[in-house]
Amino acid sequence: MAKLSRSRIKLLGILAAVIVLVVLVALLLPQFYVAFAGGFISRGELVVRQRHVQFAYELQLRGRSPVDPDFARKMQKEILLQMIAERLLMQEAKQELLPSREEQQAYVQDVVSFITREFFGGSSEALGARLAKASLTLAELDRYLAETLVVYKLREARLKEIVITEAEIKAHFDARRAEYNLPEMIRLRHIVVKERPLAENIWRQLQRGSDFVALAQEHTVDIVSRPLGGDLNWRRRGEFAEAFEVAAWSLATVGSISPVVKTDMGYHVIKLEGKLPPRERSLVEVQDAVRARLLEEREAALWEAYVSELRRQVLVLVFLR
Repeated sequence: MAKLSRSRIKLLGILAAVIVLVVLVALLLPQFYVAFAGGFISRGELVVRQRHVQFAYELQLRGRSPVDPDFARKMQKEILLQMIAERLLMQEAKQELLPSREEQQAYVQDVVSFITREFFGGSSEALGARLAKASLTLAELDRYLAETLVVYKLREARLKEIVITEAEIKAHFDARRAEYNLPEMIRLRHIVVKERPLAENIWRQLQRGSDFVALAQEHTVDIVSRPLGGDLNWRRRGEFAEAFEVAAWSLATVGSISPVVKTDMGYHVIKLEGKLPPRERSLVEVQDAVRARLLEEREAALWEAYVSELRRQVLVLVFLR
């Protein structure tokens, strides 16, 4: 009996040690790692990816609408799931499908050059300063872009066999014709500055006949539309902040200029460049758009199924709280 008792005590000790280990793992792992998918994904990796997402999001919206400074934090779970999918894809990928180092370098150089030219007026220093503000470095941006090319190549190889037929295009158009009609649209230019007195001075200059394009290129803080003289292209209803929207759609005649309008971006002066009435479009006009939409939907469904199948084959644990 005593011998049996000692065995039980030993077993209980082992069980207790296992429980303590499990508890420690449960408490400590989330401090350093956010997931396991054939390998750990660290909390630091997730933080850096969130910074990239926030950086890209702010570039997309810059000069267009108010920016949510917590966008990437709110998208944390979705970003992590994307990182898990990428990790599984890299483990599954065959070597011949991966882009070469030379391809990655050329791609990164092209994208960085595009970002620098389109968003920072060709200034590498301005790009570096904006990255630093986002707690990123150019090396981290290069690495992130190289990784996106790898995922793109893997996706391209997996989905290249998808075919959209003319019959499918016609059936889709016939069922959803109204979605392809053009709504009423307006073409706008704007100048946005940070101080109301400057905006009011610009408005007075415009009333005296000054050139809108020249003033936009000189004064606007919207770096996206600045090289275009403030041009915002053709727009539908609902694309702008409320105050901007109301002022823009209140302009009745082409060439008219709004009073100064305040939004979260600053103080705007808006010019109406053109108006288009709503109209129906034929299948011939939109068949390329329909094909692209069907292809995107088919690719998304097949890709999701493929990634789900990969997740079923590999142990995936998420520690994110």
